[in-house]
Amino acid sequence: MSFRSSSGALRHVAYIDRGVILLNKPAGLVCQAQLPKNASPESVTDENQFDYLLQGLKNSLNLPDGPFPVHRLDKCTTGSLLLARSPSMARDLSRQFSQRTIDKYYLAIVRGGKASFPGGEGTVEAALQYNDGRGSLSSSTKASNSVTSWKLLASSPVAPLSLIQLKLHTGLKHQLRIHMAQCLRAPILGDALYSSTDSSKSIGKSISLPKDRVLLHSSFLEFDRFRKSGPNKHLRLGLRSPLPNDFMKLCSDLSIRIDPEYARGGIYVDGHRIDGPLLSDLDGRWF
Repeated sequence: MSFRSSSGALRHVAYIDRGVILLNKPAGLVCQAQLPKNASPESVTDENQFDYLLQGLKNSLNLPDGPFPVHRLDKCTTGSLLLARSPSMARDLSRQFSQRTIDKYYLAIVRGGKASFPGGEGTVEAALQYNDGRGSLSSSTKASNSVTSWKLLASSPVAPLSLIQLKLHTGLKHQLRIHMAQCLRAPILGDALYSSTDSSKSIGKSISLPKDRVLLHSSFLEFDRFRKSGPNKHLRLGLRSPLPNDFMKLCSDLSIRIDPEYARGGIYVDGHRIDGPLLSDLDGRWF
């Protein structure tokens, strides 16, 4: 994984329009700028490749400033990572994240079969606190409240694993990982931080697991945008990042059917999928 060149940065762009860039983030990318200005290419490491990605996008798109990160994903998480192309768009998106008007959906392969999820869907609400970067449930008055909705999409007939859709209502660090492991007792596959047992022993030797991977994917973001003209300028723009290949292969090995929408990704306006790669209302293009 290299972002030293403009082509390396553009490889991960899923969508772009006049205001935003959507990256389909690979696993292992740390979403935090760390380099000083004018750092040399020789100083690139796994921990600061994000700086080179941003610089590569700036050069490729001839941006005077930016692009500007407006949220983060964990290093191990793949999928939808939104960037703003201008300071004004960054302020608008940051406001929407702060006011929780952006809908955020994730997909996860978790440990537990169908019986682990009675009713097939539900909501987790819990107070969380953190110690040395690790989160846990807490009854302290200083803890922060967190809310996640979950829905069982499918369970494997060959191993005690399931595909879960998660909606993030609040955005605390490791929230989804903590809720799955400590509230639902169904840790996300590969999450060694919040699971004390070796997942490979319970799954069996017939399934090959991706190495050094937490199977959590930021699948879908939906947020407010505005057309330049017309009687109804407001729209809800939805962007779905395709699942990575190792996630897809594991689902295939587990005989878990993936909805084609999750596999191919795409653009949605007011809840309806747009056919084709172009969104003229926003000068947008899907790659």
